[in-house]
Amino acid sequence: MTETEHRTIRLFWEKDDLFAAVCGQTAYNARTMTGDTGESLFDQYAMTEDERPFFDDRLYAAFTELQRRFRRIIPDRGKHPDKESQCSITIVARLSREGHRLYSDHDLQELDRASAAMLCDYVLREWYVSVGLADWVAVYSQKLMADAGVLAELLFRFYRPESRPSYEVEPWPGHSVLSINLDGGKA
Repeated sequence: MTETEHRTIRLFWEKDDLFAAVCGQTAYNARTMTGDTGESLFDQYAMTEDERPFFDDRLYAAFTELQRRFRRIIPDRGKHPDKESQCSITIVARLSREGHRLYSDHDLQELDRASAAMLCDYVLREWYVSVGLADWVAVYSQKLMADAGVLAELLFRFYRPESRPSYEVEPWPGHSVLSINLDGGKA
């Protein structure tokens, strides 16, 4: 989720939502796992409420890694109110010379989604390391690398300098319902 105020953007995620997403993914992955004699291995490989301390510990490590990726746009001496029930990062996005945003609402939604995916995939990778499933460790290591690439590309839109002046465009004359802020691109 996001809250924006001029240049300042606060991204935050409810820990319970992240836990539910991770538990759901491990349950989905374990739904058909069986042992040598055909018994279900669901209880062994699906994360449940009993593993909440493990999740909280690994989420802290994942959040630390996520903050490292955001370091270029976290304001100096910026407070990171990490509530008991939330993880949050406050960033400051660069604006054009005219004061327009250099990113779109879609970029902001994708940044939120990619950040949450990175948090979940980090915890999932650590979960599969702890239960000894090397194939799933490889899957979530690759997903984590892909998440980092997507995040790097998105973050560039928030801290990059303006290449050329940006322009505010109204697609339909006389309609102020939709306005698009276009960056002029590379010179």
